[in-house]
Amino acid sequence: MKNKLPFVFLLVILMSLIYKGLNELRFANVDDQWMLLDDVLVRPAKFDPEFLKKVFTNINSLQYAPLNTLYYYLIYKINGYDPYWYHLISFFVHVANTVLIYIISKTIFRLFHINNAMVLAYVVSVLWAILPFNVESVVWISASKILLFSFFGLLSFMWFIKAYVNGSRGYYLLSILAFTLAFLAKEQAVLLSVMFLVFRYCYDRQYDKVDLKRTIVYMLPFMALALAFGLVTVYAAVYGDGSHDITRYPFYQRIVLTFYCLCFYVFNLFVPINLHYHYPFPNVAGEALPLKFYVYPIVFGLLSWQLRGLLMGGKNFNFYLLCIGIFFAHLLLSIQVFPLARAAVVADRYMYLSSFGLLMMAVVAVGGNIRFEQLTFSNKAIIGCCTIYIIVIAYYSFNLVNNWQGMNL
Repeated sequence: MKNKLPFVFLLVILMSLIYKGLNELRFANVDDQWMLLDDVLVRPAKFDPEFLKKVFTNINSLQYAPLNTLYYYLIYKINGYDPYWYHLISFFVHVANTVLIYIISKTIFRLFHINNAMVLAYVVSVLWAILPFNVESVVWISASKILLFSFFGLLSFMWFIKAYVNGSRGYYLLSILAFTLAFLAKEQAVLLSVMFLVFRYCYDRQYDKVDLKRTIVYMLPFMALALAFGLVTVYAAVYGDGSHDITRYPFYQRIVLTFYCLCFYVFNLFVPINLHYHYPFPNVAGEALPLKFYVYPIVFGLLSWQLRGLLMGGKNFNFYLLCIGIFFAHLLLSIQVFPLARAAVVADRYMYLSSFGLLMMAVVAVGGNIRFEQLTFSNKAIIGCCTIYIIVIAYYSFNLVNNWQGMNL
């Protein structure tokens, strides 16, 4: 892969084919109305300091996302409420995020001494680009907050890694800036600081140089910002103009639902089945959960036990620990551990960044020992199976895009 341009070109072509149906999609009845079409800040009389003040002090239905409002404003300036441009620019942001996924994956592979770093990073970026879980974030205009927050979050993570590994103050400041912009796009950005902390711990651990005091000092600006942003999020939830009720389940049911969420996300990441835009809670709060849900803690426990053999004592232990940490860091607020004002028990879009960690882990576990310069029969069989798998999930994503408008939207 010395000449990367043909591979980049092929990836963009593949993404374009999968998302070809975007130009036929309209606005969705779910959320697009109140978030975009009814928001007067998207179409101001003039762009001036007073307008910016309103944007950065506005809470829209329990959500504080001024950067997303400005994003809508800029697209509106192109051709008003033409859904084509909103969908097209969402696709371009997804392409940009895919490039960042490739750069970060390659950097992490090299820092953790993973073989075939460039090839495996390309595979990770291909899988992430065409992932069925990611379709919702790209085709649903109201999910643009996910795309924007991920773009700035990935930039911040990339610069954080460079700052820490190279001791660069400039990259450190850039990381803080991008971290701030990520929060202004979506409140979920507070969890980026957890991912940064996990990276620093796992990277230091492979060299036996974990220093708690130095880590706290280095992470202090991010933690302080995360705390401040968290308070803003709480304020928005309490004093916003939305009417979403928090569904309060008993603690034991919430634990069971947490394991259901984890099983749903892990299983459908690799074997997507019947993905759609809305997954309601299985019961009304206070009523008994269906018995089948009590199986999920056992299933997840068995899965974790099997993974233990892969993790413990291996040369890539710290790398796998980082991958799992990235997965959990971005799902902390989305697996029913904490009661939130959400009408769905799970959602595809919550995996947009979380999937990145498990994809890196799976790609290294399957292809980390392949010698591409001297392929054996078993290596060729693995590559063949992976190629078929990519074609299958690409086709699944293609169908999701084309069926999006018909999903009761």
